Amino acid sequence: MSACRETTTNPQDAIDQEADDTYWSCRAYLRGPHAARSLWKQLNSSERMSLGGELNIALERYGYPMEIWMHLHHVSETRAILDLGEELGFMSAKDADWIRRELGELPRDPEMAQSEAINRGDLVIERSSRSVYWKGELIEADWFRHNKSWEFLLTVCEHAQRNEPIDRLAFGEDADFDIVSKNKSRLKKQVPEFPNELYSAFRKEGTGTQRFEIDREKIHIFD
Repeated sequence: MSACRETTTNPQDAIDQEADDTYWSCRAYLRGPHAARSLWKQLNSSERMSLGGELNIALERYGYPMEIWMHLHHVSETRAILDLGEELGFMSAKDADWIRRELGELPRDPEMAQSEAINRGDLVIERSSRSVYWKGELIEADWFRHNKSWEFLLTVCEHAQRNEPIDRLAFGEDADFDIVSKNKSRLKKQVPEFPNELYSAFRKEGTGTQRFEIDREKIHIFD
């Protein structure tokens, strides 16, 4: 979402004006200091530590509360705004669900969301079972055996969700400059069933840096 307001539409039809107004009002609320403090109070100690341990550090690193939520839960900005609007009491669960439907967002219930995302044909990753779906089909691969390729794909998708390219620093300060291209080649070799459409979505963006050009709204990671 850009900072300036635009009418939000789903792929089929213009959304209800009241839903659009509520969404943008919630977004404005989440850019204020009260929302940041409220969110921080609700986070557990491990979540706070992962964000830097202090609210001001988290805000410096990630930005507004919805961006912190995106980092913690690997969801889109639209989804983060609605989840936080509900979580912090800006809107009721019923209203949040209504606006999700209007915007074409996935349900908040994880099982329902995962099922719908698969049916839509999005890129869906389930951490616990190491299952990966694309265009409604399970990608056949032994991700437990090919752990490095699994970790690479997961890291790539997490960066893409944040609209960030991936470089060697994602794998540690001592990583080789060509580690991204090496991991990409390993992925293709270890998982020959990996869809060509996904493989060709990697775009070089400078020395040792690539970007995974799949719309971040179509990437979903479930625990």
